[in-house]
Amino acid sequence: MSQSFIFLALQVLNIVVGLFSTVYIAANIEPHFYSLVIIYQIIIAFYGCFTSIGYETVLIRNALKWQNGFEHRLKYFISISLVIRFVLFFVLMVPVFAYSYYIAKSNYQGDYLGAIMLFSLSGLFFSFNNWLSLILKSFNNYIAAFTILTLGSLVTKITGVWLFITFGFEYFILVLTIMPALIFFSGVCFVWKYLKPVNITVRRLMFAKRFLGFGAIGYVKYALAQSDRLLVSILLSPEMQGAYGLAKQFQEIGKSFIEGFFDPLIQRVIQYRNDIKKCEVHIRFVAKVNALIAVVGGFVMVALIVYIDLLVELLGFNKYEYIETYLVFVLLSSFTYLLYKIPGNLISLFAKPKLLIFIDAIGWLLGVTSIAVVANCLSLEYLHLNRLLTELFMLVTFTYLWIKGKNRYLNMRTI
Repeated sequence: MSQSFIFLALQVLNIVVGLFSTVYIAANIEPHFYSLVIIYQIIIAFYGCFTSIGYETVLIRNALKWQNGFEHRLKYFISISLVIRFVLFFVLMVPVFAYSYYIAKSNYQGDYLGAIMLFSLSGLFFSFNNWLSLILKSFNNYIAAFTILTLGSLVTKITGVWLFITFGFEYFILVLTIMPALIFFSGVCFVWKYLKPVNITVRRLMFAKRFLGFGAIGYVKYALAQSDRLLVSILLSPEMQGAYGLAKQFQEIGKSFIEGFFDPLIQRVIQYRNDIKKCEVHIRFVAKVNALIAVVGGFVMVALIVYIDLLVELLGFNKYEYIETYLVFVLLSSFTYLLYKIPGNLISLFAKPKLLIFIDAIGWLLGVTSIAVVANCLSLEYLHLNRLLTELFMLVTFTYLWIKGKNRYLNMRTI
């Protein structure tokens, strides 16, 4: 529990600085230029997701057990997962460069083509940082994982805002581009002892097929979480993309806050797998904490919705079209995510990949369909409705599955 509170304190610090940098930058540039920040996020998230084929998920499920007696297997999985990310990066450069060229020409008349292409370098190290974070989390070392990423994020945001104030928006983009590499090189020492030279062979690639189900989970989750932003960047104007992306950044901040507190608590269930009663006691404790935070969060959410117009005016976001409505949907979506966080994490830990892929695929289809309906039949003011509908679907699905199959899931053997 103490780890979660330390984690929460670090989260609060990061969120405060993150909120400040997001608000300051967004309030002092036009939506057209803020959309470049969204393009950056789309590209690095794409690399972060599709350079993984599932080894990290296997480690999250088994690393704590493999530390005792299976060190060779542990080192192999950690090392091969990093090598594969590096190889897949070069494969993914082809579609990313095509997307970068199209966006630069269609949205910015080619003015920022070089900068957008350079975002791919950030994507490589963002992928490595994602790998590093997952490896540390698999050892339940959430403090180290989050400290590395948080300090790096804090330095990035503070330096970025300072350069933005002093030299302009271009230098802010430059900081976003180079900082992921510095973060990775400063944090890889935490797992250096587990790395060993490995070669990519046909036999090892065939062995990797066994875990593609876990990789597919990540791919579907990317589609679920990021495809809306990608579609908006392609179909709508940079101004609408800036407004939509700004609202979504606030949603991701809220989601990060929730994950920062509950992920370490829920991950501890793995340590209790051999004692079902202790496992159930721990789950009930986490559920009580979740209920308490949900009550407080509910009051905060209602207050923010009531005064949303005043809040937007104070933040200087009036130039972002429909931002008031988007932020209301963000608040409702974040609160819904909090409500199903526990059953969602538990099922993700123990359920078979096919079930998780199916759930996320349905959620993705629901979100994409709602975007299409809103864009063609309703006002763009309701574009963020897709996120709320997706979260409501997840709430109903994960809650039902956990209530129905709790005993079966707790008695499953992880792979």
